[in-house]
Amino acid sequence: MLENAKGQVALVITLVLAAIISLNVKWLNFGLDLKGGTELIYEVNESEVELPPEEDWDSFMNTTVSTIRARIDPDGVLDAQVIRRSRAGIYIALPGLTDEQATDIEQKITRLGTLEMQMCAYNTYTDAAEDTIFDLTRESEKLKQWLEADEKANWNNMLEDPLRISEFHQLTEDEGGPILGSDKLKWVPHRIEKELRADSTIFDHPMSHSSGALAMNVVPLFTEVELDAGYTDEKPWLLEYVPVNYDEVGFTGEDLIGNRVRPSFDEDGSPVVQYEIKPERQDEYADNSEKHIDEQSAIILDGFLKSAPVYLSRIPGRGQISGFTQAEAGQLADILKRGSLKVKPQRQSRVTIGPTLGAASIERGVWSLGIGAVLVLLFILYYYRVAGIVAMIGIALNVGFVFGAISFIGATLTLPGLGGLVLTVGMAVDANILIYERIREELSHGKELMLSVRHGFERAMVTILDANVTTFIAGLVLFNFGVGPIRGFAVTLMVGILTSLFTSFFVCRLIFHFVLASKVKSLGMTEWFKTVRFNFLRYSRVAIACSAILIVAGVHSFFSVEPDRKYGL
Repeated sequence: MLENAKGQVALVITLVLAAIISLNVKWLNFGLDLKGGTELIYEVNESEVELPPEEDWDSFMNTTVSTIRARIDPDGVLDAQVIRRSRAGIYIALPGLTDEQATDIEQKITRLGTLEMQMCAYNTYTDAAEDTIFDLTRESEKLKQWLEADEKANWNNMLEDPLRISEFHQLTEDEGGPILGSDKLKWVPHRIEKELRADSTIFDHPMSHSSGALAMNVVPLFTEVELDAGYTDEKPWLLEYVPVNYDEVGFTGEDLIGNRVRPSFDEDGSPVVQYEIKPERQDEYADNSEKHIDEQSAIILDGFLKSAPVYLSRIPGRGQISGFTQAEAGQLADILKRGSLKVKPQRQSRVTIGPTLGAASIERGVWSLGIGAVLVLLFILYYYRVAGIVAMIGIALNVGFVFGAISFIGATLTLPGLGGLVLTVGMAVDANILIYERIREELSHGKELMLSVRHGFERAMVTILDANVTTFIAGLVLFNFGVGPIRGFAVTLMVGILTSLFTSFFVCRLIFHFVLASKVKSLGMTEWFKTVRFNFLRYSRVAIACSAILIVAGVHSFFSVEPDRKYGL
């Protein structure tokens, strides 16, 4: 019946072993409804958002939610639910994560991911019209006076929230603010943390202690005693403010090529993030670097100065950012790829929750699935006898392949996902029924058993493919447009369709090959309805009328029920 049957057996055995190994290496990830997890609620402060004229609040919030979803679940396999909650809220559900994993995801959520590349400010700078000249000595005195005079902006408060320097930038010169205005000069906070060595208790070298023209204008918020004291839990970092030139050409994360941002290592083996400027701005980037040779540029991440490398020569449109641990470099590269946020969401709550369905509901669900599966398989075994045994083996392998594939791709199994599995098992049963009834029809025409089995598989293929391909397309649509449990259902459905087609046409046919080779003369299939004659079309008008009444009543009842009572999460 089949050529190279031994090779096909070897393929099936290999796939079975692969599924077993995959499940042993990494067991299934269960969704929030089956396993529990972490629930986060964030709020966006509307007063901090400045929208351009072409963007409204709804589109801004939708973009924010999409960016956060892409950061924490870019492949859609974690079953992370990220949805908008009320006008300015964001609800995030993370199934089955440890506290450490949830904390890592929180950092991805709250990082703005904004990148600015400007030039540090020097007294020697004048603009093209020669009407902007920086007097950084006077500017730094203005900043010190504001820090000492304003109780809201005293040293301790600035240490708690260094980005409050924006309050100083918003003042006019007469109000005690910067002389030139923040559109030309800004003071950017630089956190002096411990050296990157894991065992270090020494603070990194501050810019205010460096040699060069810039150092004398940096405003430190620490004393020599604090610097000498070294790193402690009570004093995890020191702070200084560095003057940055915003009157010059600058670049942002929007100017980077997304897929060229990646973590790497420099010549010394230290972690860095490599980037490349978009082609339309590469020449401008190179010209700017050549213009400022021997001067320091300012790499600003989320409002903080991360590094200030010196331009040593003309640089083409690429570079790297240093000063990270390996984990930080990977996280930053991922955030820059996914896009920045315009405002930092504020966390309102974080709770660890148990399975939302409850242990009793899960137990009843498992029992119902198990009992249903057993009843279906017992019916197949009784009605189709030998062919039913073949179908049972194929369905069992199908379920194993689905679980192995889900484990391999790292997808999350939810209760809707189990529903998708039941649906694919049902479709596999349907496929076997179509094949077996076709075999019965061929046998009724007087053909021999082997030829009937071959024709049964070949002639049922078109119908089975049609049903499965259309369902697979529906799964693709659900996966692309759905979120959370909807995606979990779609993934299980699509994987199950592929495996059920494989087991129905390949595995079951292979088993039949060995069954027929063992000289089986009859499949012994039961037939309850041999000569059924019923005029269905006689009642077509009644059926159409009843269907129309049910459809209209269903649509009316749906729209008459309040949304809070009919929509789930």
